[in-house]
Amino acid sequence: MRDLQARGLPPPRLVIGDGHLGLWGALRGIYPEAQEQRCWNHRIVNVLDRVGRRDQPAARELLRQVAYAPTLPAAERNKRAFQAWCGQRGYRRRAFTGPGLERMVTFYRFPRNTGAICGPPTRWSLPLPPCGCARWRPNASRKWRTPRR
Repeated sequence: MRDLQARGLPPPRLVIGDGHLGLWGALRGIYPEAQEQRCWNHRIVNVLDRVGRRDQPAARELLRQVAYAPTLPAAERNKRAFQAWCGQRGYRRRAFTGPGLERMVTFYRFPRNTGAICGPPTRWSLPLPPCGCARWRPNASRKWRTPRR
């Protein structure tokens, strides 16, 4: 992080990461104004580890509805629906969704992407934008591979 700052990286507005404490500690030390959000993929996988195998497809779909809700009230509503589902199945509700939702929905504080720069008009963008400012090169490293024999 210090190297990125020394090379002139402006402070990020939002950093999304897993629960690695080193990342968050370094971020607070170098870029204290950056906001943090926990990764939904890691959270869903961790919750699914605690759900029985038979219930995992339904739990995955309910958790995705929380993660991809268009607004914060919709995300909270979907979270309550997931907690009710957990109660019906006999799972402890707090162990699954807990009080950490605030760290999972930080991106709702930012304005919606209008698509003016690149990408479709959604809150989530692709890893590479679908416009001319970046090229998708799936075989870029082909020349470095060793040939098969």
